[in-house]
Amino acid sequence: MFHAGTEEVFRIAIAPRGLADRHWQQGLPSPLQLELAIDEVETALMSEHLAHADRGEIATFDPLLRALPGLQADGGRLGRGDVELLFEHLAAASLAGRDTGSNAPTRGMPAAALLILRECMHHLGFNAIVTLRDGMAFRTMYFAK
Repeated sequence: MFHAGTEEVFRIAIAPRGLADRHWQQGLPSPLQLELAIDEVETALMSEHLAHADRGEIATFDPLLRALPGLQADGGRLGRGDVELLFEHLAAASLAGRDTGSNAPTRGMPAAALLILRECMHHLGFNAIVTLRDGMAFRTMYFAK
């Protein structure tokens, strides 16, 4: 979900738990599982008919996103390139069939959250994600329970 202030801007019908459960219930995703998960997220984004635009930053207080390296502290920030690098570590681990020593998430809901974030930033035009303690802020991203 994305919000601007208290007004909802749009909702994407996909969540980390369901994505991880459908594509990699146990352990590290295979390259095929990762690609199928990317396709599912892209399909969900396209079904919303949202044009790519310069949307600026996403702010988050979601625990899954705040667990990403660089987002643990209030005011943490990852640019699109930083998120892409974390995703590249996930993809490399997937290709290797083992963790590669990176601090990027490679399993379960944390990896699914990274994948969803990466696709949202890439396809919708967000240039960074920043962390908040709690509450709503301009262009807030969080995962519905």
